[in-house]
Amino acid sequence: MTLLANVYAAIATIPVIPFIVIYLVVYYFIDKDSKEAVGWALNITTVFLISANIVLINQFGVPAKGWGLFLVILLFAILTGGLAYLQLLKRGEVQWKRLTKAVWRLGFLSLVLMYVVLFIVHLGVTLLS
Repeated sequence: MTLLANVYAAIATIPVIPFIVIYLVVYYFIDKDSKEAVGWALNITTVFLISANIVLINQFGVPAKGWGLFLVILLFAILTGGLAYLQLLKRGEVQWKRLTKAVWRLGFLSLVLMYVVLFIVHLGVTLLS
């Protein structure tokens, strides 16, 4: 079990690794469609980004220790509410399948930006300490 935990920790620490691995596996072994491979890689890497951002937020203790999960859930709730409202204005109804896909993909983009900022700040704090 500790081997599995160590492998997961290594993969979640550098989320670009699972993205590349998943892309290559899907592209070469499952489907030769590059767009499909990128979609799979984005969807699965989002899970690793969620855990990596939770850990980084919890290490800083901002605004308090243990708030990482809450802040990531809040990010997804804001994205869901905002996109559902925009979809309601444009189409008159919420299409849940499209909304879920859009929230997950925008969540990926938001989590990548958050990860880069938190990683740089964490690296700076560590080097200056």
